[in-house]
Amino acid sequence: MSQAQARMMDELPTVGGGSALAGTLLGLVPGGDLTAGIGAAARAEVQQRQAFDAARQLQELAEKLAALEIQSDHACQRHDHLVGLYLAKSCKAP
Repeated sequence: MSQAQARMMDELPTVGGGSALAGTLLGLVPGGDLTAGIGAAARAEVQQRQAFDAARQLQELAEKLAALEIQSDHACQRHDHLVGLYLAKSCKAP
């Protein structure tokens, strides 16, 4: 993830959510629908931030896995090369 993307994710506001019961009760109060809508939007924003955080963690893990696969491949190639050198010299196992 680029630094700009990480900075944008960090700048997202974090807002607490409410319950469905509170939204229903607010619907009984004049103007409460607006408040309930704002609360629902805040909850959706929090869920979106959590999804972005999970996606960022997944991407970081995928990058680490790719690096480990490259290291493993390099180690296997080195092993094969050393075995080839050993066999080319007609060495005998101890």
